[in-house]
Amino acid sequence: MGGIGLVLWLLLASGLATGLRLAGGGGLLGTIAVFALGVELRGMTMDGVPLIAWRGTPEAGAQLPGGRLDIWSGQRSRSSRWPEQSADLQQPRRHWRQEVGAGFAGFALAGGEAATVAITQEQRRSYECIVAYDLRTGSEIWVYADSARFATLRAGVGPRSTPVVDGGLVYALGASGWLRCLAGGDGGRLVWRRRIGARAATWGLWASPVIVDDLVIVAGAPGQQGVPLSAFDRRSGEPRWQVEAGGGVPILATVAGVRQLILSGVDGASGHLTPTGMTLWRTSWPESDGVLPAFEHLQDGSLLFGGGRGGVRVIDVQAHVGAGGMIAALLWRALHLRPTLSAVVQVDGFLYGLDDGRLVCLDATTGFRRWQGARYGHGRLRRAGRHLLVQSEDGDIAVVACDSAQFRQLLRFQAVDTRRGWALPTVHLPWVLTRGTGEAALWELPELDDL
Repeated sequence: MGGIGLVLWLLLASGLATGLRLAGGGGLLGTIAVFALGVELRGMTMDGVPLIAWRGTPEAGAQLPGGRLDIWSGQRSRSSRWPEQSADLQQPRRHWRQEVGAGFAGFALAGGEAATVAITQEQRRSYECIVAYDLRTGSEIWVYADSARFATLRAGVGPRSTPVVDGGLVYALGASGWLRCLAGGDGGRLVWRRRIGARAATWGLWASPVIVDDLVIVAGAPGQQGVPLSAFDRRSGEPRWQVEAGGGVPILATVAGVRQLILSGVDGASGHLTPTGMTLWRTSWPESDGVLPAFEHLQDGSLLFGGGRGGVRVIDVQAHVGAGGMIAALLWRALHLRPTLSAVVQVDGFLYGLDDGRLVCLDATTGFRRWQGARYGHGRLRRAGRHLLVQSEDGDIAVVACDSAQFRQLLRFQAVDTRRGWALPTVHLPWVLTRGTGEAALWELPELDDL
């Protein structure tokens, strides 16, 4: 509209000679037309900034890796463990880069300390895929593909929930509500799949399944009403229980001596017994705009919840004597920590999180802000030993000291090419495995204590 207004001013009110007005107006109109016809809107950042590309340019992650047009599921040979570590590494070193499908799921490692395989979810054309990669080389080992696709302009394309690996089985929740169980050691063979009762939400389904004893538990998207919290038999997929709890992020925790499943949502939180789903306690607040609600178990019954413009709240949960349940009371609230997608990390009594994209440190007892650090956009944050590892929305990886006295960024480098660095990096020091728009990469970090 601004360009059209400039053309009208030039033609009607600029006072220039007729020839100049016509030439200038025609040139501007031509430029606007070429731009409008030549570009297309590919999506938005978390803040709503348009992501524009020239029309016809291949969209990253839209094709299958290597240009393959087939979807297959078969075992390939793989090497063992991680790459050889570098001696006296001074700067981050990239060991491999792999083209991947669209999506924002992180990588789950199979094998613990002796991990050989990294498993994630991707969108490949009209197929939602679960893919296993060799950690040493980045080569593809197996693919499971299912006809499903989630895509919105604001939230992007593809699955965004990180798979969970347990007992040789891979559990993955697709963005549009398919829960799948695969045999990871058998070429990604499908064991069972179930459609959970969650409607497709604006941002899709981000939260990973939770494995508890013989159950796998999943929830709907944050902010969805009337959506069940559902438990299935982890081996057969048979439904075990459902409770109407609303959408959110399920987390297993022991609170005030009671093991329970905490459901963290954008409009409240609740605690549930894992064998039956029985609600132990519930608290609510005005709905916020966070995409993935933050949760941190501070100590004993103190729980932190938060997301978006609503800031964070610390709730104290205690047993309700004689009632067989529990009660929750607000301890404090802070509006200067507003995580949209990222976690909040507690270290030695202090909280670290992204406040609308800027890293901040708060006192965990009072909520008082100690410092503001660099801006990383709406990326992801996690702890890495005695340090914080931040992936910025632009694909940078930063290492920040857990220092409540001052902000100290020790390292920052471009890890992947993206404007939507929304995938949670996998950290197994000195290794960092992450993904961006259509690519994944394995990086080796220098010794952090030497930085």
